Amino acid sequence: MKEGSMKTAKATGAPHRQPGADPAARRYGKGAAMREKILAQTLQRYCTDAAAPASLRALARELGVDAAHVLYYFGTFEHLLECVLNRWDEEAADIEVDGHSGLDVLNRYVASVRRNLTAPGIVRLYFQFAADALEPGHPAHAYYTARFEGVRAELSDALRRSREAGIIGAHVDPDYAAQSLIALSDGVQLQALLGGAIDAAGHLERAVGQLLARSGKDPVTPGEILRAEDRAAGTAAASHPSDANF
Repeated sequence: MKEGSMKTAKATGAPHRQPGADPAARRYGKGAAMREKILAQTLQRYCTDAAAPASLRALARELGVDAAHVLYYFGTFEHLLECVLNRWDEEAADIEVDGHSGLDVLNRYVASVRRNLTAPGIVRLYFQFAADALEPGHPAHAYYTARFEGVRAELSDALRRSREAGIIGAHVDPDYAAQSLIALSDGVQLQALLGGAIDAAGHLERAVGQLLARSGKDPVTPGEILRAEDRAAGTAAASHPSDANF
């Protein structure tokens, strides 16, 4: 508001608007809350093992909201589903592990797969949405392209750091191993979803264990993964006592 208009408002006795009393701000707050409610309810719905809603209208009916409201806040059914998968991934990033080393990132990846198996509807949505992504013009195409690249980059960086720390074998190619872990993760989860008697998280954990540096010993068991990192950290501290507190 310009200075002249402010003077006019005071002269005419216009009421002073208190902070937070802006109707537009209140509407925005209510809109954000409604959007979050729809997203949270949709995520909860897909976490169940029930058959997924066949359409936006069917989902809206289950949630007890108007389909027009869903479209208003998310634009399309596909974008809502993308937001559901993103929210699931964001929550997986909060899985607690012992630290932030490369191996901790790999352990979190294994833990996220174990978490996925508690929500078969989310896993089913992931694969159904991925099938749609095969069409270049489908909205899911860009989502999955970016998602795979992001996961690959994160795992590759974790593997590279673990190799530099002497935890991962020197022969391991980080980029190749990252792609392989992603392929294994999706493959075993699909088999589990189809009803196969397979421990998807266990398979992935064992694959990570087999990447660990070994000296002619038997393959590393899954339970030894964290102990290997502890040994490497202890060796580094002994070699550089001045760095022990970092």
